[in-house]
Amino acid sequence: SSEPITATLQGEFSGFSQGRTYTLDNGQVWEQTDATRVSGVRKQSPKVSIRPGVMGVWYMKVEGSNTQPKVRRTK
Repeated sequence: SSEPITATLQGEFSGFSQGRTYTLDNGQVWEQTDATRVSGVRKQSPKVSIRPGVMGVWYMKVEGSNTQPKVRRTK
């Protein structure tokens, strides 16, 4: 589907880093595919939105953060 997804991240969010995986409360698992880095962040079960871009790329935004790294669904 190419519809945007809104969900809650399971567990603690501690920033973005390439290769990191993010598990959502709807059972989906997404992996970060670019080198965007954000560290020093700690949020417990934040809300996230994942939206499609061009050429099949998806972007993930965590509530309270302006950074939107590229992600791909692995599960």
